[in-house]
Amino acid sequence: MHLVPVLDLRAGRAVRAVGGRRAEYRPFAEDPLALARRLIDLAGATSLYVADLDAIQGVGSNRAVWEAFPGELGVRVVVDAGLRTAADIEAFPVGVGLVPIAASETLAGPEVAGGMQDWGGDAVFSVDSQAGQLLGPWQAWRTLGVSGPRDVVGMARAGHALTGAFAVILLDLARVGERGGPAEDEIAAVRATLPVSVALWVGGGVRDRADVRRLGDLGVQGVLVATALHDGGLP
Repeated sequence: MHLVPVLDLRAGRAVRAVGGRRAEYRPFAEDPLALARRLIDLAGATSLYVADLDAIQGVGSNRAVWEAFPGELGVRVVVDAGLRTAADIEAFPVGVGLVPIAASETLAGPEVAGGMQDWGGDAVFSVDSQAGQLLGPWQAWRTLGVSGPRDVVGMARAGHALTGAFAVILLDLARVGERGGPAEDEIAAVRATLPVSVALWVGGGVRDRADVRRLGDLGVQGVLVATALHDGGLP
């Protein structure tokens, strides 16, 4: 079990996420690199999760910021760069401490996710939802067993099978920054459907060490944290 600090980027600045309501995200005073360094130090982390919100929403990119992080911070940097197409996957700078996320919110469909097999498992698949409702074109995954808009378990199973990812992220944006606790029943169901060799990371709602311990008991290996670090609930 390890803590993975989260950094959300918009227009070159780090912003504070609340409930997936991206229009309400407000910037921090610190520059992104300084904030990332502080969060890594607080968590004793060896990995950093970065969400490039401009790329995810299709309005730009913060690549010039996050591409420099591995060399500056000395940790593995896992990046949601809003990958949509095969061209996006091909253009991602794999290696040098950067790990790509194939996110269900932005991927055009499973045929794109399959292209990540070429990375030899050096990737992460993210199941993105809002209050349990899958984000992105989930209908495109029906042929791979995703039965409906709330089939988070089916999406996790299909996404891992296609990408060969070493880890699957279960991220409920509605819980981010809201201190409501993680969705434990859903997490347990996803853990049960994945091979034991695949790491499960969870984000959204984690408040304190008690939540982290319960997630560890459920077989979670990584916990994405931001608000609990900023507000002192962790470490």
